Amino acid sequence: MERFQRNMKQAMQETGNSKRIFFLEILISVCILMGCGVQETDQAQELAPEPVTVHSSEEIPQMDRPEEEEEAGEEEAAEAEDKPHVFTNETAELLLKQADKALQRVMERANSYNEEHPAEEEIRSYLSGYFDPGILDYVLYVYQIKIEDGKCFYNYYDHYQNFYMNADAGVQIIEQGEDYCDISVIFQHRWRRAWDEEEGTVRVEKDERGYWVITKMNQWYNDLRYYYMRDTDYEPVYLTKEAAEWLIREFGADENGEKVQICAQTDEDGYILQGSSERRLTEEEIGALSRYELFLAAQEIYAENGKKFGDVFLYGYFWKKPWYEPYKGVFDENSLTEIQRYNIDLLVEAGNLGELAQAAYGNRYGKEEKAAGQPLGAEETACIIGDAFNSLGDLFVSKPENKIEELSDDVGKYYSLGEYSSEEKLREYVSTWFSEDAFEYLMCMCFIMHGVEKDENGNYMLMRDLTLPMDQYVLDDFSGVVIKEYTDMECTVSVTFENLNARPQVMAIYNEGEMVLRREGDRWVITEISEPHYDEYYENWWQ
Repeated sequence: MERFQRNMKQAMQETGNSKRIFFLEILISVCILMGCGVQETDQAQELAPEPVTVHSSEEIPQMDRPEEEEEAGEEEAAEAEDKPHVFTNETAELLLKQADKALQRVMERANSYNEEHPAEEEIRSYLSGYFDPGILDYVLYVYQIKIEDGKCFYNYYDHYQNFYMNADAGVQIIEQGEDYCDISVIFQHRWRRAWDEEEGTVRVEKDERGYWVITKMNQWYNDLRYYYMRDTDYEPVYLTKEAAEWLIREFGADENGEKVQICAQTDEDGYILQGSSERRLTEEEIGALSRYELFLAAQEIYAENGKKFGDVFLYGYFWKKPWYEPYKGVFDENSLTEIQRYNIDLLVEAGNLGELAQAAYGNRYGKEEKAAGQPLGAEETACIIGDAFNSLGDLFVSKPENKIEELSDDVGKYYSLGEYSSEEKLREYVSTWFSEDAFEYLMCMCFIMHGVEKDENGNYMLMRDLTLPMDQYVLDDFSGVVIKEYTDMECTVSVTFENLNARPQVMAIYNEGEMVLRREGDRWVITEISEPHYDEYYENWWQ
């Protein structure tokens, strides 16, 4: 009620109408006497900008002047008094915290668990007290506030890799003038890992209302996702800043220098040019492709031949393709056919790719492709583990055509794994990435992660509506892989398991696990897996 009084008084004071204020105070008093309270609920609380103490330049405390200035003559002192008020690190930090607080309120209102969701127009109007309307699309994207049918939605468990502004980590003023201030601030990933901190910049400017609002927000990873890769299904989770800058420099602008989305149009099988390994391409069919698409189309030919890219970006792009099998054999450049070489040369020339074509040889950033016996790098290890577990996720999906209508006393809860229902076929499927020794433990994990279990005939299936016997820790982000021990034939790494049921400050979000990889021929397979929760369940219940 006090907040209602405060906000209404403030609103009426801005009109300058003292009679209305008097009438309003009487109305509020009557409401109190009658027991009529204005209540806020978790699902429908009013959104109104909080009083922002640094919105007006007159409200920004003037910096303390040095002693020399205090001892200056009257003329110099008068000149100092006439200088415009300036930001300090403290007031800059306060402004950014208030803007972040406003976003947190929006996320609470837009929570997917709420029955009523705020209208887009309401949210944009509210946030315009803190952000320039020109960057609201960027801000909503970064903070994962989605818009559907004119309503705003926020799901805490949407696991995108965006970084959020964290003014608590400290701010530093870079430059300022009378009507603007550039601020350096730390952007931190939502899950608050130490390695998830990146420095970014924010600009605040005074708008026509006299409010200081954020007009620019730049952090390289958010910029990459929003301005350049928003329209692609590729998640650039493994990209380094250097790799991102390379992508933007090579493919992120059109012929006029305007920013463009770095994305490629593919068919339902994930091909840019299906059949490019069997037939000669024509200039007409490649004429409509962007330079980025020409680049990927050239790499597509290598990928079809099983090329295991040393580059993280290309590896991450192609592993999603159902036809890409980098571990099924040894790639030999000399095995390329005349047609394949012709098509690669045609694509390289059409895109003026030059040395970019060397990406197919694992030399994109001047890195030599690893030969047998050389140490695994953290990025390559992350790719191997990520490929393995994401491929399991692709297999263990409830497909309508595989629905089992009746099983025991339940209806519609079970799904067949199709050709991989038998243990023999399932073992064959996972043997691309896992050893025989790891199979039983792996199935224990897949029971928790995906609902995989055996039926009474010993066949594997998916069970939905599963009541989990323990917290669900999953491998979702592989960029925290750390190599602990290494020999020519074996590699031990620590990996991070994420608890899908955890909430910050309530439950453990992460557990550290461990995996052992062993070299078999030209590939590495996972031979041992360990994670505290799964270890306990495997030892006490699964066997």
